[in-house]
Amino acid sequence: RVRLDGVGRESHHPELARPLMEAIGRDRLIESFSPFLEEALAFGATLWVAASDWVAFACMDWLAAKGLRVPEDIAIVGCGNLLYDKFLKIPLTSVDQQTVAIGQKAGTLALQLIEAGEPVPPQRVLLEPKLIVRQSTQRHSDRFPRAAIA
Repeated sequence: RVRLDGVGRESHHPELARPLMEAIGRDRLIESFSPFLEEALAFGATLWVAASDWVAFACMDWLAAKGLRVPEDIAIVGCGNLLYDKFLKIPLTSVDQQTVAIGQKAGTLALQLIEAGEPVPPQRVLLEPKLIVRQSTQRHSDRFPRAAIA
């Protein structure tokens, strides 16, 4: 519960942060990743790449509880580029997987399939992800980062 309260204070918009953190079961997420995070610290990883923005948020909380700072001690990258990433006290660098473009393209292809009235050949569609750089990776250090993937 204390950790959830801290998340609200760390956000520029605490009224958004609390319901989001409760919805994903933040404590369970942190608990499940804790052994890996301990291992990443022991390894000396200074750049953590999380499988999702949610996991990155949990990593940021976990590091704060350990007295470590983002990005000074550990730089963090998430995946998803969620709308509120930029509103955190330390805005999260994230990989934008272009979910809006994916939905638009899927809708267009579905309409083409309906209008064709018969099977159409498969299409290969490639949408390039974009790295949205924010404060969570803006380090002022000469150290070369050692990466860990969560």
